[in-house]
Amino acid sequence: MLVKVFPGKRTGSAIYEGFSPSAFYSLAREDFQAPESGTYYAAVSSAGGEGNYGVVLGYRERFSLSEWLSIPLRQIKTYRWEGQSLLFIFLPLGMTLAAGIMVILHKKEDAAEFNPARWAGLFSGLFFLGTGFSLIFQMLYSLSRSSYSPEVIITVFLALASSGFGVIALVLSMKDERYGEKSTQKRLYFFVLGLAGLLFWAGWILGPILAFEAAVLPWKRKG
Repeated sequence: MLVKVFPGKRTGSAIYEGFSPSAFYSLAREDFQAPESGTYYAAVSSAGGEGNYGVVLGYRERFSLSEWLSIPLRQIKTYRWEGQSLLFIFLPLGMTLAAGIMVILHKKEDAAEFNPARWAGLFSGLFFLGTGFSLIFQMLYSLSRSSYSPEVIITVFLALASSGFGVIALVLSMKDERYGEKSTQKRLYFFVLGLAGLLFWAGWILGPILAFEAAVLPWKRKG
């Protein structure tokens, strides 16, 4: 039996990861090729007591379609793994939705005439915006526990993309086309927004679903 021991050492500051975004400590790293095919077991122990840990094998990141689409849900698991509460995780999204609903209720007369397609478009925009704010929120929280990293650019790009999708969805939803002359074009825009949301992990999955609904539901209304 071949046994390898990799002693770990905690660094001074955590490492920032830009895609999640999150922060973690890299305790040990070893590069070697497995001597032969077979089943290998990894055990982690700490003299300092229990704690959360992660083990990464390999150096190539490959995702299936289902894994890629479920990354927003995996982000929530990562934040929970860090010790964050669900209230803390969804605070930026909740504040975005609350602010959006307050603005809509402020114009009750206009909202009374909204059709289901417009409601779907509005809330898809709010979910997209909420993702952008959540990314910035998590970035600042992670940077408070880690050193600066160029991967901040990745987070900022994803946040700007999500926020941009949100603004576009809100603008499209609020544009008044009384007889729906351009409803086909608007549907196409929302379909593209739904695909873009899935590609860039925007909207916590619900945003793209609502965008697809806005692309399918009729926008025309009778004069």
